Amino acid sequence: RPRPLQAACACNGLNPFVLLGGRRLEFGRSARSLVVAMVRLPASWKIIAFTVNLVVGLVLSQLVGNVMDPDAYKVWVKVVTAFTMWALSFIMINVGYEFTIDKGALADYGWDYLIAMTAAAFPWVFVAVWLFLAVGDLKVDEALLVGRFAAPTSAGILFSMLE
Repeated sequence: RPRPLQAACACNGLNPFVLLGGRRLEFGRSARSLVVAMVRLPASWKIIAFTVNLVVGLVLSQLVGNVMDPDAYKVWVKVVTAFTMWALSFIMINVGYEFTIDKGALADYGWDYLIAMTAAAFPWVFVAVWLFLAVGDLKVDEALLVGRFAAPTSAGILFSMLE
């Protein structure tokens, strides 16, 4: 039998707020003084929370460099970089864990491949055309080569945001 707090946390779409009816919080059979009130949050609460986190992090990242001592700032940059790379690796590994191939729907993967290919190829071609037109003495093959490395990708944008 789950404890009251565990049962409250197991509810989908609800955010548990724990209100204590007594001075002690005990888990087990004597947890009758524990009252859990459930508050329904809007469906977009995660988007709002993550957007606020991004904006606060962006503002703080710009202010920290001006406030900190230069030596402390160097240490801060190393710590934040290590933590950020750890978090990114956690995300990428979890994406890999969720990847499965449904062999019954192999035809759908062709469409998915087309979408992914255009998402990678269009920026490359657009940048290559722009380089070919903007830089007068650049040949087409050179523009394609430079454009391949200069074009934005979703992974490249993600990694550049970490810098």
